[in-house]
Amino acid sequence: MPIDRNVVFSAADALVARGETVSVTAVRKEIGGGTPKGSPNTVCPLLRAWREAQVQIEAIPPEIEQAALQAIGSIWHVARTTAQRQYEGERIKWSEDLEVTTKDRDDAFNEIDRLETQISELRAALEKAQPGQSADNVIAASDTSKEVERLSAENERLRTSLHSAIRRPIGVVPTDADEFYDPRHPALARSHSDTDGAQ
Repeated sequence: MPIDRNVVFSAADALVARGETVSVTAVRKEIGGGTPKGSPNTVCPLLRAWREAQVQIEAIPPEIEQAALQAIGSIWHVARTTAQRQYEGERIKWSEDLEVTTKDRDDAFNEIDRLETQISELRAALEKAQPGQSADNVIAASDTSKEVERLSAENERLRTSLHSAIRRPIGVVPTDADEFYDPRHPALARSHSDTDGAQ
């Protein structure tokens, strides 16, 4: 029996039906009943023709293609709208954080100015103190000197805290701005409670 298109196609179909791999060697063995039969040069082009016949894919109907494109367009629209909403929410939060940080910075600068003015006034009062003054005046001068030192240290602490806040990236703004405030200072405590009330 000559090896032609029908013989090779039948052998390949039999291999597929049994779940075996279709190859030139497997087809030759199928044709020969277990022993390879036929030249690979004869079987190979016929097997290629069999494979091409198996891969005939019908074109997608225009209605299905249009429906698929509409579905993809709808999904894309929903995804884009969702992303825009999330971005807008983040932008608003960032803007609010920036506003709070700017207010805290301005409050800290105002407190520093107030403390520097108070320090200058206390230093001036201390310099006016005469060496022969009464014990009460000496004690008052000593207390004034201690207050100047305390206010200088407080001023430096506020400057350091302010510089840290200015250098901090906006996205890392703390929701609790306690680090900017010392509850011993009424102006700072009042500013802090005003900020809490606004939130």
